[in-house]
Amino acid sequence: MSILGPQKHAALVRAARSVMGVPGAVAECGVYKGGNLRTLAGIFRASEVFGFDTFDGLPVAMWSEGEPHSAGDFGDVSFEAVSMALAGVANVHLVRGIFPDSAAPLSDRRFSFVHLDLDFYASTRAALLWLLPRMSKGGAIVFDDYGWKHCPGVKRAIEEAALPVVETVQFQAIYRVA
Repeated sequence: MSILGPQKHAALVRAARSVMGVPGAVAECGVYKGGNLRTLAGIFRASEVFGFDTFDGLPVAMWSEGEPHSAGDFGDVSFEAVSMALAGVANVHLVRGIFPDSAAPLSDRRFSFVHLDLDFYASTRAALLWLLPRMSKGGAIVFDDYGWKHCPGVKRAIEEAALPVVETVQFQAIYRVA
């Protein structure tokens, strides 16, 4: 089950379907309970789908002054619970740890589609620095919490990266790789 709400979930699905045929793996950074990851795995059945999360809540190491969310928020989930929820979804690989450090073994991968839902400025910025050089031409990154007052760092990190994003629905934006 997705916590995005129906409009944001539908926009995520449309964005994912729009890059079908673009080579590369799929990633979700900020898996929480795995609802969106399950959806993405169903859309991209022939692709490897990586789910990156601490599975302990938002990391203290990425928190900074002024962040409305606190370290530990969304900590009501465990790696084991998400693994069980996604049991039988063969193309999903869960990766535990702080992204992008946790992705180091995948540094040679290309990505066609990413759902980025990391809430904090430092997390979003670090993810963009790691992901952008690994995105396939024609791919897309969907950002959750874009412009939302409870995650101001998301928009700030995107603006600092000078990404030309388009808001799909309220508090969600997409970057298309040219």
